[in-house]
Amino acid sequence: MRNRNGFTLIELLVVLVITSLTTTLLLSGLSTTWQNFARLSSRNLVFNQAQLPKYWFIESFRGVLLAHPDTSTFAGTPETIDMLTFLAPANRPASPQQLSWEIREDDGHWSLGIRESASNYNALLKFNEAVHFEYLTDRKWATNFTTSNGKLPLAIRVQSSDTTYLLATVSRPLHADIPIELPVYGAYEF
Repeated sequence: MRNRNGFTLIELLVVLVITSLTTTLLLSGLSTTWQNFARLSSRNLVFNQAQLPKYWFIESFRGVLLAHPDTSTFAGTPETIDMLTFLAPANRPASPQQLSWEIREDDGHWSLGIRESASNYNALLKFNEAVHFEYLTDRKWATNFTTSNGKLPLAIRVQSSDTTYLLATVSRPLHADIPIELPVYGAYEF
């Protein structure tokens, strides 16, 4: 009987052939998998790019500010919202900025856009039907929001006759803090 200390040449060749076939199949499979991931990633990027204006709209209301309990920094009509926010698009975080959201009509098409301080209007979303802003206060939706006592609406939406396109809620306090000096001295200096 012969003492076997290793593989025979045939066994070694069979192992090498099986290894090379497996490697070839794995590489082609991995190549296809990476191509599919690249396609999914580009589709996801296009989807995220389309969702970005909606995200900006919602985030700007999450960061809306009240400056003083007796004066309002937020006003809204069916076509325009003027506010002070620290989450304005393309702005340094935690830097309050005056911001206006506007709905404009042009030749039967409506657009939602943004105007930061004195800059030009930038259209971000397009609509094929008439849309307007609505404001939730006291459990009712209204098309105008004006106040002189520093309050904010609970929510803001972009609404057509039967469809809600965007809904943003205010996550900051709805009433301005009343400083201790105001009731005592009758005035408050910043």
